[in-house]
Amino acid sequence: MEIKPQPKKIFGLAAVSAVGLFLIIIMGFVDTITASTMGCGKEWPLCQGGIIPKHWTPEATIEYTHRLVVFIVVILILATCVLAWKQYRHWVEIKWFIGLGVIAFFAEAGLGALSVLTKQSPYILAFHMGAALTALTSVVLLAVVIRQIESSKDNSQLRPVTPLKLSRHAKFNMVYVFLAIYYGAYVTHSGYGALFTGWPIPNESLQHGLLIDIGHRLVAIGLFLILVHFVYQVKKYKSERPDLFYGGLTALVLTVMQAFSGAYVIASHISIPSFLIHVSVASLLFVSNAYLVLQTAREPERHIPTAFQSNGDRPTRRKPHLNSVQNASK
Repeated sequence: MEIKPQPKKIFGLAAVSAVGLFLIIIMGFVDTITASTMGCGKEWPLCQGGIIPKHWTPEATIEYTHRLVVFIVVILILATCVLAWKQYRHWVEIKWFIGLGVIAFFAEAGLGALSVLTKQSPYILAFHMGAALTALTSVVLLAVVIRQIESSKDNSQLRPVTPLKLSRHAKFNMVYVFLAIYYGAYVTHSGYGALFTGWPIPNESLQHGLLIDIGHRLVAIGLFLILVHFVYQVKKYKSERPDLFYGGLTALVLTVMQAFSGAYVIASHISIPSFLIHVSVASLLFVSNAYLVLQTAREPERHIPTAFQSNGDRPTRRKPHLNSVQNASK
């Protein structure tokens, strides 16, 4: 009997890459809040005219460390993408997340370089944040799908059927979260955030960006309400789809944490710890909503070579085993 070689498991490498991208985002904000983005001067990828800084000032150390971590994570991501493409390219999700992740990551790097070489526009910095979040989410979801493939007994279907209304709700949530985070990034980079006072009710004057502050908080309240509604909707499927219930609950808890971390930012007058907590929670919030989109997405037809299947048969679509979910999707 012929023994077919099993593909190597690469989930660990994908997970490390995702952690590395998360670290890059945090370090990028340390760069911003400590005014260290020009620590290497108006040069990229060189630093102070060389491979390593000539003068190790605090700003140069922070900026150089950031660039060094980016270089290491680039290698990890490229290794992950190459291995994932080689072993799992037959899955549509793998192709999408590799493509989107690579494009977003290099867009993030390009916008980072642009912010150094040119005047640091709040719009460029906000787009930089958006590209970073897209790259992080793509690599995290790539790791999730790899984990599903490597642990699934029937690779013809990785996720159960989901009601269409939940899929639409999850997509709307993710778009809303993305716009909310972009708004927050603009508030930060434009300098309005330093003017915000009072929580939960703002008390600054109209001349100091009161309308922007009110808008920022209304967006946060809206996010809380739509996630409460989503958790209420998925609660009825808790036994059949615990991934959706606990995923939605995680997103809701992160939203509450984001609100209180915002209060901490105001109370501490934008201290570095408060700012990093705020950014970290926002990043995890976006990733959690993207995970819900993945888990509620309709799976494509699979055309997987026999060597990738555990039973050696031709791949077929597995019939939904959740009657309540199937009926709700009609």
